Amino acid sequence: MRLTLAWILASAPAVAQPVLTAVYSLATHQTTRWTTERDPLAKIAGACRIAPGSPLPSVMCTAPPREPRLGGRYYYSVVLFRDLEENLYLTACAAPSRDTRCNELQPGQTFSAELEEQTVRIVVDQEQLPLRLLESRPKPRTIDSPTEGTPSQVRPTPGTPSVVSWSRIPPAAGSPSQVTPSAASVTVGAPSQAPVSEVSTAVAAPTSSRLILYCATPEARVFVDGKLAGTAPIELPVLPGRHTISVRAPSFREWSRTVVIAPGGSVKVSANLERLER
Repeated sequence: MRLTLAWILASAPAVAQPVLTAVYSLATHQTTRWTTERDPLAKIAGACRIAPGSPLPSVMCTAPPREPRLGGRYYYSVVLFRDLEENLYLTACAAPSRDTRCNELQPGQTFSAELEEQTVRIVVDQEQLPLRLLESRPKPRTIDSPTEGTPSQVRPTPGTPSVVSWSRIPPAAGSPSQVTPSAASVTVGAPSQAPVSEVSTAVAAPTSSRLILYCATPEARVFVDGKLAGTAPIELPVLPGRHTISVRAPSFREWSRTVVIAPGGSVKVSANLERLER
């Protein structure tokens, strides 16, 4: 009996676990339609799509055709979300009445979420709201983030000399100086002849690192190293290194974290505030 049970457990397919993350609503589209189908989202599935835009993408929905008022009237909310990894999720929910949580969803809101195969479950006022996943798009890769292992498309002919002139090639680290010995001779102990304006020290620019923070609590203020940076959600440049982040909101406990940001890197944080007991 034990061997049979062990074989059944070993052969059972693995159940995919939901992915926990935070999502930020970019755009919404509200509409109403009549339907006789048992699944009210069947008609809306192919009517909306993710539309590219600048600076942010949006929701594009085709106008519904004229329909007889048969079956039930449903109120639809189509919402475009972006997660911490900048992936896009086009979702929808439907309800037989207007005053529901579906109709409350607006652009500029942040939610804790679970991502499943065909469902995005967001947390609204401590309750889960399931939304149908209509379309998803991963973060587009740019020239600054090439696919790992992609070979160069340049195929030089064997034996062909380079046509790039040496004057166009920037000197690599460790290359010998082009200054002749006669131009570099100075008396020992003599001060430098270079004016002060030509002597520079490399200093990390504030824009070399970025901090991105999401929070679903309204009126949440973000403090970086004790200084007010703005309200969540927020994206701001910071100096590389260690920073203490605090998020405060009325009637909620203060949330605090310490992060370390590498030069040229970015850190994405999701703050979940706990309500104070009355």
